[in-house]
Amino acid sequence: MNELVSRLRAAVRHIDARTIVGIVLVAGSAVGVAVVVNSADAGVDVVVVTRFVAQGSVVTAGDIDTLSIAHAGHGDYVAPDSVVGRRAAVDLGAGEILTQRMFEPVITTEETVRIPLAESPGSRVEPGVVVSVWSLPADERGVPVQVAARAIVVTVPTEGFTPESSVEIRVPRRDVAAILAAVGSAGGLMVSVPGAS
Repeated sequence: MNELVSRLRAAVRHIDARTIVGIVLVAGSAVGVAVVVNSADAGVDVVVVTRFVAQGSVVTAGDIDTLSIAHAGHGDYVAPDSVVGRRAAVDLGAGEILTQRMFEPVITTEETVRIPLAESPGSRVEPGVVVSVWSLPADERGVPVQVAARAIVVTVPTEGFTPESSVEIRVPRRDVAAILAAVGSAGGLMVSVPGAS
């Protein structure tokens, strides 16, 4: 037994200060990694948009979802109950994380208008797409007249397009009068995606 004790004492005397520093550094690294992993797992709950919401539109509960993400810094994230019923200050694309700045009041020069369609639009017409609005002639000899060049589609029928379908579009205020006048025309209105064949 005495021999064992004397060997342990001899081994302890031979431990270098560098060895002790190395052990302390390895233990400190392990603790640091554990802290980083635990904080990364915590995450932050954020509100994201599930579908396109046009500027000026009121956000509904169906437009948003809550996700947990790794905390990526300080952000002015919003709570789900503080978003519903507010107007979007900017266009909100599907998948965007919502922040307070997206709901600041803005002076807009655009209006949202719902228009009936005389013809079913192409399959590319969906929320967020830029379209041209055309007034169709009352007879086949007439030529369609463009009444708005850059309208943004806000909503489309959920059940698909039918002869009685309408779309909601956002247009510059200067185009609203021409669009409303064309709504009453005998030929009706149609929308097309510029450049689409």
